[in-house]
Amino acid sequence: MGYLNNINSDRKLIAFCSDSLAIRLFLKYDIDEVLPWHSTISHTRQLYGELIFLELFQQICRNV
Repeated sequence: MGYLNNINSDRKLIAFCSDSLAIRLFLKYDIDEVLPWHSTISHTRQLYGELIFLELFQQICRNV
């Protein structure tokens, strides 16, 4: 969602996803379910590296 909406901040990404019913449905989160903390996304990105996320995004776009 961050790549598609040009969101570079993990805090802004979580806020954006929290406010969007369509994104919540896509991610399979209930309307009252709490999304992960922004720090969870940051730590995961640091663990796997930005390149993995970019490759995953590109693969998803090819399969759509």
